[in-house]
Amino acid sequence: MKILHIDSSCGLNPSVSRLASREVVDRLVQRTSGTVTYRDIGSNPIPHIDNSYVQAFYAKSDLSAEAIASGQRSERLIQELFDHDILVLGVPMYNFGIPSTLKAYFDHIIRPGFTFRFTDQGSEGLVKNKKCITVASRSGHFPANDGNHQDIYIKNVLSFIGIVDQKFEILEGLFDRAVRQNIINNIAETVEFT
Repeated sequence: MKILHIDSSCGLNPSVSRLASREVVDRLVQRTSGTVTYRDIGSNPIPHIDNSYVQAFYAKSDLSAEAIASGQRSERLIQELFDHDILVLGVPMYNFGIPSTLKAYFDHIIRPGFTFRFTDQGSEGLVKNKKCITVASRSGHFPANDGNHQDIYIKNVLSFIGIVDQKFEILEGLFDRAVRQNIINNIAETVEFT
């Protein structure tokens, strides 16, 4: 099994989503003897899309060096996704949603003709037979449709490109320092994924 582990928290000291996603990955490796590719987009962000990105996909000729590089970056990230069996995401909630670094990653991998296509019946995801486990951390408690644009957004984005086998590990109430510290101190027991 090939595991693609992506952390998106900008926090390092310590980050609950990072600790918990690492616990999930460690368990997967123990069970499957899988290999792991690690991408830390919180500390090493992928550039947000810009005019060079748009130019790379829509201009037919006379591409700038920046546009060529942007297109190649997107294609490398897409190939990396296709090359792995399971995706593990470490995702904190920032202002009701996901970190902008993760949004930038999704913007690079959601491409017509690569990860989805339009048909007469609507869009079709092309990233088949993959699984995703998302570790979502947040300060408060956010039930569905109550200020929660974190796991709902991730579900929609991944389903759109064809990743429909999704599990979520939700760690909430981290604003309370005692709760947060208890989770950090007991991460192996806190993470329910087995």
